[in-house]
Amino acid sequence: YIEVKDIGVSFDKIEASEQMKRYLSSLSNLILTDYVEFRWYVAGQHRVTAHLAKVTKGKWQVDAEGIAQVEKLLQGFMQAQTPTVNTPKELATRMVSIAQLIRNAITQAFQSEYGAGTLHGQMEGFKQVLLPDLNAEQFADMYAQTICYGLFAARCNTKPNTPFIRDLAARDIPKTNPFLRKMFIYIAGPDLDESIAWVVDDLAEVLNRSDMAAIL
Repeated sequence: YIEVKDIGVSFDKIEASEQMKRYLSSLSNLILTDYVEFRWYVAGQHRVTAHLAKVTKGKWQVDAEGIAQVEKLLQGFMQAQTPTVNTPKELATRMVSIAQLIRNAITQAFQSEYGAGTLHGQMEGFKQVLLPDLNAEQFADMYAQTICYGLFAARCNTKPNTPFIRDLAARDIPKTNPFLRKMFIYIAGPDLDESIAWVVDDLAEVLNRSDMAAIL
């Protein structure tokens, strides 16, 4: 993932922001850049910084050595892989962080619909069928938990050595839990909002790289 900011914004302040704290705790491979400075983070830890140019006498000057450093940084970024998760505690910690990111993404997407859209329609459906007093915050929390539990249940039921992705997860949710299957398909199926899908797919990849035999 790459988070882009305007040129001249203080990266030190950005690093201390709640947004970056959420990203660093949830995304294992991340670049923060303003098109000139590049900071690469792996598993939440700052690995390296490189600059394409520097300011000299009030003007930007291209830095040949910096260009080579940025190239190496980007090569490392592209080659980095999500580490395999081997313990229940490690998986739970990763899932909690990503669940919070999903909840925040849902809240932002919900607000951007301005009262009319897929998420608002789903919330109204939940209110009519399940929880009449459901508010937007509770909806986002329930939505995120359902996605996380649904993916986890599906991953536990996936055949060994079978690739695990969100698009196929519903088929692996145990048939003994038809309510979860239907609810998961309803909120995390092919029509999932793109502003949410990226982080759900990230969780699916974490589960894909989890040693479920060791964890269970």
